[in-house]
Amino acid sequence: MIRRVRAMLVVAVALMASLNANATNKTKTTTTATDAAYNFRCVGPALDLKLDSFSLPISRAAAASTSGAAAKPPTSSLTIEFPTSKAYSTLYAQVIKGDHYSSCTLVETVVLPIGEAGKSNTTVFTWTFSQVTPTNVTAIWRNASSTGSTGADLPTAQIRVTLTYTEIRFEDGSGSSSKAATDSWTQMQ
Repeated sequence: MIRRVRAMLVVAVALMASLNANATNKTKTTTTATDAAYNFRCVGPALDLKLDSFSLPISRAAAASTSGAAAKPPTSSLTIEFPTSKAYSTLYAQVIKGDHYSSCTLVETVVLPIGEAGKSNTTVFTWTFSQVTPTNVTAIWRNASSTGSTGADLPTAQIRVTLTYTEIRFEDGSGSSSKAATDSWTQMQ
């Protein structure tokens, strides 16, 4: 876990350093911002989304009850946001029926800007979730989210989905993985 937290801190520091370097001296780099892509895929029924953002709070599971009753597996939640698509109707049906996906994968690909050496650095983080159940689907209309060529604000439609899961596996770009974590954070594009 310490390696995972350290890896996330290294990426965050590298991102801040590269953005600061780009802001002060744009002639040294050809790319001025960090590029990141967030893909979310589930099996049965198939779901393949490009995310705008995700929120993944992770906490230590509570100790099992000593009363002798069978302990329920702990559940945690993941919240994702993506542009409106046909996936809304699939997720809506999943929420209404109470159906679940056996597994889903969230892949974050971070590409740091091209530096003085002329090479970019790509890091991939992968979260694999088991027994994923969509519990809430919300359609969101945002006004003034971007400006068009006419200078007018363009509204955007987003879908926000909250999913619960019973197990998560994290793999960082170095190939190390873990099942347990105690931190909580939000990643926005």
